[in-house]
Amino acid sequence: MTQLDRTKTITFIILAGFIYSVILGIINTNKYDNYRILENGKFEHSIIRTDIGSYWRQAHKFKTDFEGGKNFFDSGTNYKDSYLYPKIIASYYMLVDKDIANLSGFMIVDNLKFGIPILNSLIFYLALIFFSKKLLLIFKKPAIIYYIIFFLSLEPTLTQYHSSYWSESLYLSLILIIFGLLLEPSKKISLNFLIGILIGLSFLQRSVSLYLIIPVTVYYFFQFKKSFFIPLISCILGNLIVVFFLGYTNYMQDQKFSVIPDDQKDGPYYLLAHGLNGETKEEKYKKRDVWIKENNINSRNKIDQKKILDYQNQYFKDALKNNFSSFVIIHLKKSIQAQILNPFFVNNAYKQDKTIKNYWEKNYHLYKYKIPYSLLIYFFCFLGFVKIILKNHHKRLLLLTFLFIIYYTGILGWVGWNRYMVPNLIFLSIFFGLGLNTFIEYIKSKK
Repeated sequence: MTQLDRTKTITFIILAGFIYSVILGIINTNKYDNYRILENGKFEHSIIRTDIGSYWRQAHKFKTDFEGGKNFFDSGTNYKDSYLYPKIIASYYMLVDKDIANLSGFMIVDNLKFGIPILNSLIFYLALIFFSKKLLLIFKKPAIIYYIIFFLSLEPTLTQYHSSYWSESLYLSLILIIFGLLLEPSKKISLNFLIGILIGLSFLQRSVSLYLIIPVTVYYFFQFKKSFFIPLISCILGNLIVVFFLGYTNYMQDQKFSVIPDDQKDGPYYLLAHGLNGETKEEKYKKRDVWIKENNINSRNKIDQKKILDYQNQYFKDALKNNFSSFVIIHLKKSIQAQILNPFFVNNAYKQDKTIKNYWEKNYHLYKYKIPYSLLIYFFCFLGFVKIILKNHHKRLLLLTFLFIIYYTGILGWVGWNRYMVPNLIFLSIFFGLGLNTFIEYIKSKK
């Protein structure tokens, strides 16, 4: 098979994934771009809610401020849960000359929302084309590359995000490019500087990348050995430029230079602190309310809001310090739980009503599909891993893959949500491709 034939096959697979993602995005937008009545009688938009609602409210504020005459740095809010994504949404709506929300703050329906999932899909599948070119340099067998690209193009746990409004798609695109650049590490200053910039941009998209430079540092150390310093410094400088840009933007908003997003200060408090202390959520919140009252805190005041975040952050740190062994146990249990693939997440989120008590129990029946499906995917990944170990090749690839998987599991495994583990599928795709190829070759050899 010629190089041209390989490229055509890869392009066909990627194009199929792109078309599927775009069509699904348009269908879901037409179906769910509406308001519904919740169990408690309130109205809620079926798409723009929870985390997505936060992104779009930030986008609306940025667009309103910017079009109202404020400069870029003064427009919008500081880094709460995603800095980059709300700016992209706002830019899109400025381009198509449509409003995001009305004067009352309610999200407008039928205002070309479908352009966002189309943009998400376009960026990801272009990134996948770039990644495929890197794979062609590593694997001699075309089938392995086809299986990897097929997985990344059409695996439903991944593709559901490209056709939706979550922040994962753009983040996965950035991680895919970073992964591709690191597959063939170079000592070139410019290339490593670019990798640092991309790591910084991924941090602007999702705060989990705050410490992503750490596994990259370890990788550089093993790959470049004594000459790792210059490539690493180049990468760190690229990353710092983005981080300092963020810090300056936050300074213009709050007159305080900071780079730690709000969700890193309140997430562990809301999700984990009470469990470590062996108390209920109500008891935890009661302590906070007492603290707010004793310190005359005004929760509507911007400065006092930061004080509340600092209180919550310190509360979690104290709980972690006093109950570290409990944290390790919780982390292990939740990390295992988070590995269960959930290709139904986005579709369920459109119909989810969090005002219903124990609303999550409604989807428990889906585990009879999720668990067998996860085991099947991990079976092929395990075969691929064994293949690499037995053949004793692709050591660099093995190291890089495991560093990233350990990083994401270590940083967010304790939450127990599969959505936070989705980046690992980018890296596991390599094992999947190798494993599926090994399995098919074995079946053919027995005929």
